[in-house]
Amino acid sequence: AIGSGGGRQGRNDRIAKLLAEADKEAPGGGSSADAAQAVSAGKVTVGAGDEESCVCCIPPLRAHREPAAASIFTFQFGSVTVHQLSDAGVTCDAAWMFPSLNALELEAGFPEGRAVLSFGCVLFRCANGTTVLCDTSVGAPDLGVINLEVHTEQRKRRQLLELLGAVGLSPEDITVVTHSHMHRDHHSWNVIGGTPTFPNAIHLIQRAEFAYWTSTAELKERSGYAATIQPLEAAGKLHLVDGTYDVCDGFRLELCPGHTPGHQLVRVSAMPVADELPCSPPAMYVVGDLLHQTQQVTHPEWSPRFDWSAAAAASIRAAVL
Repeated sequence: AIGSGGGRQGRNDRIAKLLAEADKEAPGGGSSADAAQAVSAGKVTVGAGDEESCVCCIPPLRAHREPAAASIFTFQFGSVTVHQLSDAGVTCDAAWMFPSLNALELEAGFPEGRAVLSFGCVLFRCANGTTVLCDTSVGAPDLGVINLEVHTEQRKRRQLLELLGAVGLSPEDITVVTHSHMHRDHHSWNVIGGTPTFPNAIHLIQRAEFAYWTSTAELKERSGYAATIQPLEAAGKLHLVDGTYDVCDGFRLELCPGHTPGHQLVRVSAMPVADELPCSPPAMYVVGDLLHQTQQVTHPEWSPRFDWSAAAAASIRAAVL
């Protein structure tokens, strides 16, 4: 998502106000920011509905015939080169994905009855040599992290290392990895064979997100913690952040809870090429699972079944947009 980037303080104030109202229906009530603390203190019980909180944990997707197309999409944003790397994708029943929509809304938003889900990462190559990878997607097929092959018609899975090689990079070239959240389809290439995939990179996760998903044995299992997060801790590669955090020149993390308790987006400020006019628009956002479908841009109130708090996620979407 590319936008003006203006009015962040006003947006943050709106988010705080909206969360105070909308998050009452989230597990345990209260604000998303302190959800992890409530879980850790035993004040929150993860109910049966929470078992369907992400693509990794759901019953079989009902797929349609044509899987999403594979892609490496590259464009320039000021002096930064941006690569969209997609390593897996499926199509599923829109009515299943958005259970709160009525028949008229489904017909208007999804006339073919299907929603496309694409899994992947966004890679930024800065002029100063810094490389920032946003999320690490679904992981190697032989890990069995997400058994898409059994449950859906989907395109051939691709190796993330192959995609990196196609744009002229190796795992050693990655310097920063940001994780929008800890659903397994966003961090499962972190580790291969028990060893961090990106040996020179620091991994950034919101502290509230980490606390929530490590608060119980069940949540650790569902997030794939032992396989893809714990090895980063052991190697000293994991860094927890609190709210707004400046990653490096032009890159900022901003907390936007709702899809999960500590979901975050990445705001990238355009860095103009020397002797050229300033970029317009001046900011780009990597929104993670703040948005699952383009239809949510005009209908931010449409929350998929994957959202931890449907009301909070809808409010955050509206505030960010």
